[in-house]
Amino acid sequence: MRIKSPVTVLCLLLLSACNSPSEESVNNQSTGLCELVENSCTFVLLDEATSTYTIINSNRAYTRFTPASTFKIANSIIALETGTLSGTDVSLRVDLDAYPQQDWWQPAWATDSYNLRGAFQNSVFPIYRSIAADIGEQNMQTYLNNFAYGNQDISSGLDNFWVAGSLAISAVEQVDFLRELNRNGYGLSDNSMNGLREIMLVEESGSHQLYAKTGAALLEDGNVVFWYVGFIEKENGVHYFAFNMHRPPSPENAQLRIELSREYLRRFGVI
Repeated sequence: MRIKSPVTVLCLLLLSACNSPSEESVNNQSTGLCELVENSCTFVLLDEATSTYTIINSNRAYTRFTPASTFKIANSIIALETGTLSGTDVSLRVDLDAYPQQDWWQPAWATDSYNLRGAFQNSVFPIYRSIAADIGEQNMQTYLNNFAYGNQDISSGLDNFWVAGSLAISAVEQVDFLRELNRNGYGLSDNSMNGLREIMLVEESGSHQLYAKTGAALLEDGNVVFWYVGFIEKENGVHYFAFNMHRPPSPENAQLRIELSREYLRRFGVI
């Protein structure tokens, strides 16, 4: 499925084809906080120690949507593993010849240089378009197949498929991908894994470390699909989570995805 521009993204409402968690491993919960957004959200939590999934709004949890900027997790690890990027300290700038400045960009994107952590944390879309193009179609497809990443469809364009409609992933699949990635079930190099953890770290306290990424994409109906995905490491184990919701575009709703995710994590005793 194609769209007219990178910022007008069609929400993909395809049910996940992945292997679902077994019924005995799922703790389905009432919508709870999702009622604050008219039940248009889902939250999935996986306790690695017990292999138990806690799922809010199960129908939505298995529904695939465009991953938007959460795909920068996969994009980054593929770039590091293939040598497309030599490390996290590389100097990256937007190629304005290939990607002229757009009105919706953050102004700094067009002027600043970034290391990989800066490009990841500031979600610099045009830099990641260049990274994906440099990875190449064959490498990209091979890794997405190995990761079993959603529908693994990159057909809508090598430098924008994660926001252009062809790639889609569910919240449950996001959690499963993060678990396999963090425990290196894909057999990636230590350097690549250490680099990914470096760029994903957003919070470190005496009790836990939080690794996460936001994502957002404007839909044809005028709403935005907002994502927040990641994992939390504690002394008693690792918890993986994925949250998404549909809301009108606004800075308040962009912040709300993080606040609701953190409140669910508190309610389930993770933080």
